[in-house]
Amino acid sequence: MEFIKKKRNIESTKKDKRLKLNVGGVYFETLTSTLENIGGSRLALLAQLQEGDDSWDPEKQEYFFDRHPGVFMSVIHYYRTDELHIDQNLCGNIIQGVGFQ
Repeated sequence: MEFIKKKRNIESTKKDKRLKLNVGGVYFETLTSTLENIGGSRLALLAQLQEGDDSWDPEKQEYFFDRHPGVFMSVIHYYRTDELHIDQNLCGNIIQGVGFQ
């Protein structure tokens, strides 16, 4: 039984791709399954489309977002854990203009 569970996890991991995200010059790597956790979001759509978006840089094989990387740390944490924690030192206007929804 344990072997079957491990085999299933390995098979689902094979389908899961790592994505490189450049957010304001800071690099983040995550899995497509992480971005698909919030269905219908821009990041979830990117995980499904891959190279079909204006933010994709084919030369660098990465997505680029001209956004505040500190805010994105909170966003990616939310995608991973379903808990939103915002650094109290971030300005509210920056958080509202994130644009990752």
